[in-house]
Amino acid sequence: MDPGRDPAEGDGRTGMEDGGRERAGTSFDGADVDAECCVVVPDVGLVYRSLANPRAVRLERSSSSGEDRCAETTTTTTTSAASALFVCVGRVTCVGAARRIGGGYVAFAGDSMGYVTTSLGSPPKRFSMSPVRYCDGEYVATEDGCVLHWDATVGAPKRRWTLRRLAPMVAATGKVTVDAKTGSTIRLVAVGGAAVACSSTSAVAPGDRKKSAANQAASMLKKLSSTAFGVVKTAFDQNARLGADVVAYEGEDMDEVSALERENGESRWNCAFVDAPRRYRAFIPAGHGGWFATTDNLHRVILYRLVGDKIRVKRIIKGCRDATANFSASSLCVHKPSIRTLETYELLASHDDGPSVSASTSSVTAIDVSHLDVVRVLPTADEEGKVYLLTRDEPATKPSSSSCRYRIQTLEDVVADVSASTATQKKR
Repeated sequence: MDPGRDPAEGDGRTGMEDGGRERAGTSFDGADVDAECCVVVPDVGLVYRSLANPRAVRLERSSSSGEDRCAETTTTTTTSAASALFVCVGRVTCVGAARRIGGGYVAFAGDSMGYVTTSLGSPPKRFSMSPVRYCDGEYVATEDGCVLHWDATVGAPKRRWTLRRLAPMVAATGKVTVDAKTGSTIRLVAVGGAAVACSSTSAVAPGDRKKSAANQAASMLKKLSSTAFGVVKTAFDQNARLGADVVAYEGEDMDEVSALERENGESRWNCAFVDAPRRYRAFIPAGHGGWFATTDNLHRVILYRLVGDKIRVKRIIKGCRDATANFSASSLCVHKPSIRTLETYELLASHDDGPSVSASTSSVTAIDVSHLDVVRVLPTADEEGKVYLLTRDEPATKPSSSSCRYRIQTLEDVVADVSASTATQKKR
């Protein structure tokens, strides 16, 4: 990348495609962008792992103003669209971003050494002895099956669960729900190995409750252990009550994690979907309606929905080798690179359990995107209901070109480009 290039000056490319139509979206130099490990922050830019230095996290801004909204520095830069955010202890394994109270975003990344680093400038926090596989603004999941509830704006963990039977874990996240009868609870969803599981636990951390002097003294003896829940008691009884055991953490650099109070049997993993031949690879949360999706080693995208305490499989989409996906406000968008097609699955309403996916083929829309050279559907750091895609400005016939340029476009932009291209071809 040219650090002296002003993004407002452009790069010599017109951005015109198909009969003079200018493509929408932000275009930038993608020579250092690792498309396998990135997240788009709406109105800010793309946070990604650097190809040149896999320990580094960088930000490609979506505008030329250079306004810093990811909290990596207090200064602004107008000479380059890309800037370094931070360098992790180990190789970056996942990146994310979360909205800060008062405005702006904080970026963070997990690495192969079990650390999580943020753009706030605070020292890296070690959450596990194994690699971090997933992190968002509230939850961190590690390969050995450890799930931690944390605050991204502070960088400190609040509580933890250990799910050894989901190792190697892919991801875990949760959401606080409020019920008039049961009060506030955290509903967790965890994906790893051959299982998908969910649980509910009190949203009030044990350390936040009022204790007597005797209980406070007794709790000090429990700070070096955590309650581990076996997720799969049986592959056939999805409502089985599951037992618990204790796992101790070692290492002086993990004092803050090991000091977290154990759950004391208050969490119940009451549902598990198991498919032994399958191994999960990615987890895509919807952020609304209890929807989420997974990808696996059988080249499938599986759409799920949480209905009460049940996990329901709503659709299995086959032929998804190296597929990426994300949710809009009303549909699931899947990119199938093997056939260069975008498919959208509308989330229609049904009478049994609220929104579901219709079994009719009319709920599926396929879009040929071969001429756009779509790289992937991007994960997003906000629940605004938009789907973003990463596309190449130059043909894929030059994968080794150092002048590779990417463009971030919304699904609506891509549909408009396809329509314009189709109209141009008909005129010819």
